[in-house]
Amino acid sequence: MNGLDLLIRSYETMREKGTEGGLRDTLSLALRHTGAVCLRLELTEEKKEYLVGKESRGREWVLGLPLRFEREKPGTLFVHFPSPLSRLRWRRFFRAFSRFLSSELGRMNRMRRLLYLGNTDILLRVNNRNAMEERVRELEKRADLPVGLLILDVNGLKEINDREGHDAGDRFLKEAADILASVFGRSQIYRIGGDEFAVIVPGMMRESFQERCRRLKRELEESDTLTAATGFSWKESAAEILEAKREADAGMYRDKREFYQKHERRGRKKDSGWYFRA
Repeated sequence: MNGLDLLIRSYETMREKGTEGGLRDTLSLALRHTGAVCLRLELTEEKKEYLVGKESRGREWVLGLPLRFEREKPGTLFVHFPSPLSRLRWRRFFRAFSRFLSSELGRMNRMRRLLYLGNTDILLRVNNRNAMEERVRELEKRADLPVGLLILDVNGLKEINDREGHDAGDRFLKEAADILASVFGRSQIYRIGGDEFAVIVPGMMRESFQERCRRLKRELEESDTLTAATGFSWKESAAEILEAKREADAGMYRDKREFYQKHERRGRKKDSGWYFRA
C-alpha cells in the first residue's frame, strides 16, 4: 500500500469509528504498512496517550511531529524507527499523516465543544434541558435500573429580579445549583427552566435517594437567603422516569403552595418588587 492509499484508508477509519477506536485503529494501520516499530500519540488537552507497537529501551530513531491545526495544538506524534534508513524513507508520509491527524483532532475538539455548549447551562455550570431530554430517552430503555428524580423551583425569583436586578437573581440561581451539587454532584443536575432544576440519579436505592433528598431540605433550611420548593420520586424501573417526573412535579407544586400559605405575599411597592412576610 502506498502513502496516498494509506492516508485515504486512515481518513475512512477515523470517520467511521470516531476518536477512541478511530485513533488506535488508524495508528495500527500506519504501523502495519510502514517501517515504524512503534507509534505514540500524546494528546495535550485530554492528557491521554495512545501507543501501538512495542516501545524499545534500546537504540531507536525517533521522529517527533507536533500536531497543529489553525491555532490549536492537539498533541504530538512520536514515530519510532529501527534504522535511519526507514526513517528517511517514511518521513514525508508521516509528516502528511501528522497533518491529517491534526485536522481530524481539531475537528473533533470543536465538535466536543459544540456538544458541551449545546448541553450545558454556562452560567451555572450544570446540564441544560436538552441534556435532560436526551438522558430521559436513554433511561426509558433501562427497565433494569432504578432511578430517583427530584425537582427544585426557586421561590420568588421574579420578585428578586424586579426588586434587586438580574445579577441578584443569578446569585440566587448559583446558590441553588451549588447546594444541589453539594448533595448530588454537579453532573446529575439539569436546569430545565428559568428558576427550575431537575436532578436525575440512576442506580441509587430508594433509602439512599430519600436520605439525599432530606439532606437537601436541611441544606435549604440552613440558607439565610434562598428558599425553594422541592418534590421527588423514586422508581424501581427507569422505564417509568416520565411518571417519576410527574410525581416530582406534583410534589414540588404542593411544597410551593405550602410555602405561600405560610408567607403572606404583600402588595407591590414602588420600584421594589414583591416582598414576603412570615
